Amino acid sequence: EHNDRSSIEVLRCYADGVDQVAEYAWPLITTQQLAWVIAALLGWYGQGTNEVRYILELNGPGSAVFNELRSLKNRIDNDRSIRKTLDEKGLRDVFQNVRTYIYNRPDGMGAGHNYHWKTTGPLKVMIMERLRDFVSNGLLRVRSLEAIEEMKTIAREGDSIGAPGSMKDDRVLALALAVHCWEERARRSLISSRRTREAEEAKKKLSITNQVALFQQNQLAAFFDRKRVQRVQQVQAMRRNNWRYGARRY
Repeated sequence: EHNDRSSIEVLRCYADGVDQVAEYAWPLITTQQLAWVIAALLGWYGQGTNEVRYILELNGPGSAVFNELRSLKNRIDNDRSIRKTLDEKGLRDVFQNVRTYIYNRPDGMGAGHNYHWKTTGPLKVMIMERLRDFVSNGLLRVRSLEAIEEMKTIAREGDSIGAPGSMKDDRVLALALAVHCWEERARRSLISSRRTREAEEAKKKLSITNQVALFQQNQLAAFFDRKRVQRVQQVQAMRRNNWRYGARRY
């Protein structure tokens, strides 16, 4: 009962916010079992055309979980019997629509990319403060009472942030990581495709014909947005070349 818990948070992502849709927290699970739980969730939520992104904290046992996930993926790719078992459960394409979080420093300008996340003191403060921002402005909708109770215990003292004493912050940290992944890796594409909460809700009420028309309209709008960005980039490139070679315009 005093162990840290392995925690998983699942968020439905939009351009204008995220909604908590599932939560898992248990202190007595092995790293192999946790990896299979994660794989099952990836396969379930990644069905059809859904895109799933996942971020894993590699501190402590997290690296062992990541190694088991990679081993599982290799077995799925090369073992017919396990593919058959997963297919019977509707989870054959576990990793088909899954994107792994790639970490790079917020102030980085070049190489140095790494898989997933290793928490340090300053990074924990950053993601927890950002989590507080999204809770305060309503962009994050939390549905778990247990997570809310944990949030009440979190406090920042100087350069450290977390729950005091033996109190837990596993759910809150998992939420902070999930929100960070959304903001850094998913939100821009959702904004460009105008996938807001309101738009997604309205889409459910449309007929098939109207859904196709809306999709084509969004595709056309995205096409013109890309062309506009390309034109701006071309103008900027021409200006740089003119400056570099001393071109003058009169």
